Amino acid sequence: MNSKLGRVAPNPAATFRHRPCRLACCVALLLGLGFAGCGQSAVLNGEEARQAADALYTAVTGKRPDLLIACRKQIGELKSSGKMSDAGAQELLQVIDQADRGEWRPAAERLDVIIRAES
Repeated sequence: MNSKLGRVAPNPAATFRHRPCRLACCVALLLGLGFAGCGQSAVLNGEEARQAADALYTAVTGKRPDLLIACRKQIGELKSSGKMSDAGAQELLQVIDQADRGEWRPAAERLDVIIRAES
């Protein structure tokens, strides 16, 4: 017993016995959180929607406003025909809006995340 503080000194052997359990729990928690973050839902349902995203990627990385217009039209047509989900169209139209504001690089990075989530 520590006479100055009136407390019992910790037993180092007891602390050591619990470390593997704590380590295993921490590793399991981190892995669980990591996998939970990887499961972004697919927004590009179908081959035509993925091709539209690829065309948009070409427009954005090439900084081509004329192609952005064509992509906006194509996305609208795919959405209205049911070949692209509302969520997918919204995501891609937000990328187009970002590129229209001159934010080409952030738009390309955002689109890259969307496309990779589909792979």
